Amino acid sequence: MNFSHAILIIIYLFSIALTAFIVWFILDRAVIQKKNKELMKAKQEARMARLAKERFFANMSSRLRNPINTIVGLNQMIIREDNKNVPKEYLVSINAYSDGIKKASDSLGSIVDDLLDMSVIENGKLYLTEREYDTIDFDQLTLGKVKENCTEKELILDVDLDEMLPGRLYGDIVKIERITLNLLMNAVKYTDEGSVCFSVSMTERDGDYCTLRISVKDTGIGIKKEDIDKIFNEYTEIENDVDSEIINVGMGLDVCKRLAEFLGGELTCNSVYGEGSEFVFTVKQRIINATPIGAFLDVGDDMYMEDYMPEFVAPEADILLLDDNRDSINIMTGLLKPTRVFVTTASSLDECIKLLKGTRYNVVLVDFMVQGINAEEVVEKIKDMNEDIPVYAISPDGLKGEDYYINLGYDGYLSKPVDGKLLERIISKHLPDEIKD
Repeated sequence: MNFSHAILIIIYLFSIALTAFIVWFILDRAVIQKKNKELMKAKQEARMARLAKERFFANMSSRLRNPINTIVGLNQMIIREDNKNVPKEYLVSINAYSDGIKKASDSLGSIVDDLLDMSVIENGKLYLTEREYDTIDFDQLTLGKVKENCTEKELILDVDLDEMLPGRLYGDIVKIERITLNLLMNAVKYTDEGSVCFSVSMTERDGDYCTLRISVKDTGIGIKKEDIDKIFNEYTEIENDVDSEIINVGMGLDVCKRLAEFLGGELTCNSVYGEGSEFVFTVKQRIINATPIGAFLDVGDDMYMEDYMPEFVAPEADILLLDDNRDSINIMTGLLKPTRVFVTTASSLDECIKLLKGTRYNVVLVDFMVQGINAEEVVEKIKDMNEDIPVYAISPDGLKGEDYYINLGYDGYLSKPVDGKLLERIISKHLPDEIKD
C-alpha cells in the first residue's frame, strides 16, 4: 500500500466518522428537543392544573360563602327579634335551635376557611399582616370562643398564663389566633371527659423580642406514636382503636403547621394514646410594652343568647352599602333594622359614585364579593368624592387581616359572616352624638 492509498483510506474513515457524528448529533438534538418539548408541555399542564385548582377553590369557597353568610345572618336576626309576650317555653326552644344553627354554621365556615387558606398557601399568596395587639385581649377573645363548647361537654377549661407576659406585642395576630383557636377546637372535639388546658408563656427574651410558647393540652383520645406525623397531612383520617372513632383532621392541622412555619415558628405534638395530647406552638414576637400582664382574670361566660339590645338608635343616619347579592343585602339591612339607620344600596361602583354625589353618608360599606370590582380602585374613587368619609371593607378573607385593607386606603374591615354587634360598634363610632339615642 502506497502513501496515496493510505491517505484515501484515512479520508474515507474520517468521512464515515464525520457522517456518524453528524447523524448522532442530529438525532441527539432531535431527542433533546423532543424531551424539551415534553418538559415544556408537562410544565404547561402542571401550570394549567394549578390555575384550575386555584379557580376551583376560589369559586367553590365563594359559592359556599354566600349561603353560609345568609344562614349566620338570619340566625342573628332571629335572636334580635322582639321577644316580648313570647311564651318562655317557646323562647327557650327557639334559642336552643338558634344555638344549634350557630354551631353547625361555624363548623361549616371553618371548613370553607381551611379550603380558602390552603389555596392561598399553595399558590404562594400568603403574606404577613403584622400589627400591635394586647396580649390579654388575644387570650380573652380566643378563650371566649371555646368556653361554651367546653361547658356543653362538661369539660374543665384550665387557663395558665405567665404573669410576666408583656402587655403589648407586635406580630401577625390574625394568623396566631387562627392557629390557636383551631388547636383549642380540636382539643374539645376529641375530648369527652376531663379537661382542656390553655397555657401561654414567654420562654425567651432577647432585647425587644420574645418567644411565646402557646400550649393546648387535653385529656382526650390521644394519638398513636406512628400517627403523629400523619395528622399534619391534609385530608388525613386516623382510626382510633379505643372506641372505633375515626379522627378526621381534615386540612386544619396542615394549615396550622404551614402558618406556624410561615411565621417563623414551629408547631409540634406530643401524645400518649388513650390519655391525651399536647400541641405546642412557638413564635417570636416584638415587644411594644414590656409591662407584665399580671394575674389573669377568667373570661366571662359567652352571652350569645342574651336578650339583644342595639348599640344605638339613629334614624337620621345614612349608610351606603356596595353589594350586588340580594341575600347579603337583606342580611345587612336586617342586622341594622333595630338601629333604625337608613341603608342605601348600590350594586356597582358607578352606581355607588352617583349616589355619593347626591347624599352625604355617614359610613360606606364595600362587599369584596361584588362581581368585577377592584378593591383599591373602589376606595380611591370613594375617597376622591369625600376623603373624610369612613369606608369599610367586608371580606371573607380573614387571613389578610385589617392592616391589608388599611394599607389599601380603607378605614377597617368586617369579616364574613358579619358579626352584628361589631357592625353596630363600627357604625356607632362614626355617628355624631346628637343623632344617636
